Amino acid sequence: MIRRTRTLALTLALTCAAFAAQATPPDAVTLTDQLFGISAEKVFLLRRGSDNMGLYSTDRRGVALVIIDRATGAEETLPVYRSLRVPDTDNHPDSAQTRITPDALPATVDPFAILRAQNAEAILTPTEADASHQAASAPADLAQRAQQALDGYAATIGDYQRMGSTLSLQHLIAGAFTPDGCRADHSLTLQDTSAAQPAQLIHTLCGTPEDGITAAIYLLLAPTKTPPL
Repeated sequence: MIRRTRTLALTLALTCAAFAAQATPPDAVTLTDQLFGISAEKVFLLRRGSDNMGLYSTDRRGVALVIIDRATGAEETLPVYRSLRVPDTDNHPDSAQTRITPDALPATVDPFAILRAQNAEAILTPTEADASHQAASAPADLAQRAQQALDGYAATIGDYQRMGSTLSLQHLIAGAFTPDGCRADHSLTLQDTSAAQPAQLIHTLCGTPEDGITAAIYLLLAPTKTPPL
């Protein structure tokens, strides 16, 4: 285990050195939500992140399970997976093959086990029967809520050292979205088989590639209660 860790650290260090003479690439952090499940009380999302760490040909990826309370909009974010992708120069020095090394992320969860425990329905590929799309206007606090979602993902997936202009994920995302940096893409009505009212979600787009951080996430639209502080 120690040898493997040292080999990975050496590979990352060599990757950094190999590109030190080149222009530093811009930061490229993306966050994307996938509808995953619904119950009478909750909506479940898989929130996927990708970070080039300020390097060429390097990618740190993470997946978190987001559980949204349908009454309040409060989010609970749980870690699922995180990995590092670097060029596999040890075994394939003359090719573009990639080595994928899972990180030892503590307290990870099985999303499907949580769906079963919550008596929720899985939504692997939403269809017209599951959801309807409509034009949406942006709530006044859209960017603030998107920033909270970004902060929650970063806190859950864990911080790590980067090699770009910002040396940690937590510092990079702090205050990433300005009040006018997000827009409502469309609203989505998600129906389950319970007698509950359909869940109203808003697909939110934030940031641009020039900003270094982009997000395409779902937020609960017009919750009926104020989330607890």
